[in-house]
Amino acid sequence: MAIFYEKGRYRCRVTGQGFSKASTGTPQLFIKFVPLALIHGPGDEESVQGYERTFWRALTDNTIDYTLEDLQNLDVNVESLMHLDPAHPSHVSIVGEEKCFWVQPDSQKPDREKWGVAKSASASDWAPKPVDQGGLKKLDAMFGAARKKAGLSSKPVSAARAPQPVAAAAMEPDSALISDDDLPW
Repeated sequence: MAIFYEKGRYRCRVTGQGFSKASTGTPQLFIKFVPLALIHGPGDEESVQGYERTFWRALTDNTIDYTLEDLQNLDVNVESLMHLDPAHPSHVSIVGEEKCFWVQPDSQKPDREKWGVAKSASASDWAPKPVDQGGLKKLDAMFGAARKKAGLSSKPVSAARAPQPVAAAAMEPDSALISDDDLPW
């Protein structure tokens, strides 16, 4: 599979879920989904063409905490992983629900996509985070060093300049406006 989706966070519709064994024999949880939109921020999404993708999570002693975190981020609360198996009598299905996943190029196979469950995000997660004065002083020192290295002047900055008035544009009468018929194209 070649890379199709741009790196980022996507709103997706879940199309399937269950368990399978990897070629190594390790059991895996899988969730199939179709990306619907690239999320730029709260209320800022870009519709995308949807091609089914699959998220895989190997289930081992080393990954079980990640599995629990994934399920929490998907708003899935089950007492047993067996409840995610469609064949289980107390099956909990997320098929048809919209969930958030992320994608990036796979670090081991750069021509492939690597999908994961996106962490739950609230509007405050997207809001700018203030930088304290200590952090600003460190940034200012870096900026000063970069200016010095670039050979830029170190003249003191004058006090804030007063805004300059903008000259009002001269208004022509409506009869002088150019219409679409007057344009050469």
